[in-house]
Amino acid sequence: MKIEIVENDEKKWRDLYKHDFTPVFRTFEWAKVALDNPKYIIARDGEELIGWMAFQEKRLTFIKIRTSCSMPIGTNDEVKLNILRFFKSLSGVNIVNTTYQDHRLSNLAFKTGFNPTEKATVIVDLTKHESTMEFLDKDSRYDVNKAKKQGVTVVDATIDENAWEEFFEIYDDVGKTWGVGTLNKEDFMRFKSLIPHNLVKLFVAKSGDKIASGAIILNSEDTVIFYINASNQDIKHIQANSILIYEIMDYAKRNGFQYFDLFGYDLFAKKNEKTYGINKFKMSFGGEVKKFYKFTNSTLFVIARKLYNKIRILKNFYFFIQRTRG
Repeated sequence: MKIEIVENDEKKWRDLYKHDFTPVFRTFEWAKVALDNPKYIIARDGEELIGWMAFQEKRLTFIKIRTSCSMPIGTNDEVKLNILRFFKSLSGVNIVNTTYQDHRLSNLAFKTGFNPTEKATVIVDLTKHESTMEFLDKDSRYDVNKAKKQGVTVVDATIDENAWEEFFEIYDDVGKTWGVGTLNKEDFMRFKSLIPHNLVKLFVAKSGDKIASGAIILNSEDTVIFYINASNQDIKHIQANSILIYEIMDYAKRNGFQYFDLFGYDLFAKKNEKTYGINKFKMSFGGEVKKFYKFTNSTLFVIARKLYNKIRILKNFYFFIQRTRG
């Protein structure tokens, strides 16, 4: 087995997908959206491509920081393990980004000696109930019905250019309001490149002719991921986000997806913090908290993350923008 870093061999990578469970974050298409100047670790058996992992490399003063999109894909676990070992051996700080769909491969990262950082999200098992409304608690059912009575409608706006433009303005405004770093417009619009591959959709909740809230969702194998969400700061008290999430869950269930991932849960939230309320809101849709791990070869990174979780003032800005950049 030969392992090396290369820049492009798109067709062969797509051919590899059929050999493995391939969530959206492990695809070539995602690497082009999420990473700046992506590079690829590839494993070959002779001329045959048997595994790969995408990452980006940046320099912070004298340190190289490499961040992967996700776990590797490969024809078997031994291939993936060797790719992770190769990535860990590179000089500098090397970070393996993960989502809950990667939890099946956590044992491979532990075997390589990567340092784990605990993360969590809320996962709804869409097979548990016949109707989508059954998943919601009493308060969320009330909010959805109230939104309907107020004329709020949810539409699939994936191919609506005007909706993408309007939603970006809302997303950008939320970032400025809360002081949260957001994607610039060019990077934001890269999501549209995933449309032909049926990996992304834009849903919006409308009040009259204006977008009250919206979400970019990702179709990721057996899971729909609630990836980026933002609400119009000028339209309040109509429960637009509640009906938006309800309708997206219904879309996922009707289209045969097994899970709905609300993409984030603050394990360290306290009652007086904003993220505590966000956690509670996410749990109202019938999901369970699922823990998983992000990995790095740097002990300092793990210590810094623990300090971040203890400095509570930073948490006031957390989760208002859902964003993963490499």
